[in-house]
Amino acid sequence: MATRTPHGRSLRYLLIVAGLVGLRGAAPGKDPENPPAPTGRRTIQTARGVQIDLRFDPARASDEEILAALEEAAQALRRPVPPPPCPVPAAGEPETAPVAVLVEPPVPADAASVDGLYGMWWRGVLITTGPSSLLWQPPLANQHEPRMAVKLTTLEYDKSKNIIDTSIGATFGFLRFSGEEPSGLVVQQDFFAVARTRFAHLGYQVAADYSFGFPLTAAWGPWHGKFGFEHTSTHQGDRDLLKFGRRDQLVRNELVLGAGRFLGDQWRVYGVAGYAVSLSAARKVPSRYDWGVEWYGRGPTGFCGRPFAAFDMDLRGEQGYEPGVTAQVGWYWGQMGRRMGALRTVLEYYDGKSPFGGFQREREHWFGVGLAVDY
Repeated sequence: MATRTPHGRSLRYLLIVAGLVGLRGAAPGKDPENPPAPTGRRTIQTARGVQIDLRFDPARASDEEILAALEEAAQALRRPVPPPPCPVPAAGEPETAPVAVLVEPPVPADAASVDGLYGMWWRGVLITTGPSSLLWQPPLANQHEPRMAVKLTTLEYDKSKNIIDTSIGATFGFLRFSGEEPSGLVVQQDFFAVARTRFAHLGYQVAADYSFGFPLTAAWGPWHGKFGFEHTSTHQGDRDLLKFGRRDQLVRNELVLGAGRFLGDQWRVYGVAGYAVSLSAARKVPSRYDWGVEWYGRGPTGFCGRPFAAFDMDLRGEQGYEPGVTAQVGWYWGQMGRRMGALRTVLEYYDGKSPFGGFQREREHWFGVGLAVDY
């Protein structure tokens, strides 16, 4: 029997040498004053603290056989130790049976409870594809938000008073994750795109801005917010380029964070901050801010519709943080926040730096009247 201690690769040779030393001291006839014990047992203590206990029959075991036994012991020490056996339950104690972990498969949700194209429950989470409503609603009075709109303004451009601003865009929801609690946290991934254009002389394009983004939106109780990436770039029409030369260019790639809160069923306040990770503009100041207040009913309006009012202030670094103020009043039909859910007639007032990147250094002041379809 050998007591193991960690001594690496030299353990084999140490055992062999120790065995030889012990055998020489235990051979019969070599030392008359210390004859071998009748039991054939020797204990050897090495200088490195290894204790070897040898038991053998002196009449039958030769030196070669003992050395071979030490060799086998050294090899056994190098083999990995098998794991301990499983514990055996005591008498009267029930054996523990293996437990199978079942993975809950997705379950299709009731069509009546799904606010979208398709929904399924998975581990207490309702996953909805193509949700038909928004958690973050684009502010009504912001000039840069995606919507379908057309308006005639009093702005003069090259001695023309026939200025028309248009927007062709929308926001689309991809996936929504919600729980069983109606007022709990809901998360949704959206995508938006919009092309905003300005025409003079009732058909001569003088400005065009294009934007798209991938906001991750959320709502919890009366609160709602968004975070994501947005891109905005300015493009100049060929006729305008030939007639007036190249205007200011704007290319903005930014991270945007927004938060808002509903105050009852008719009021909403919000704030948005953006920071451009890359910016090409007349003034390279990357940050921008936006805030506003809205008044409208959150439920469906019915055939008669309802009045609404909205205020927005836009502060952009490339425009020296001069406020771009928009005030709107009008009438709307439908339900805000639903897909193609709200048609608005709008009377609008604007004062501030131009909302179009090609005129970002010019100040504008105008009234407008138009139609808008939100979401």
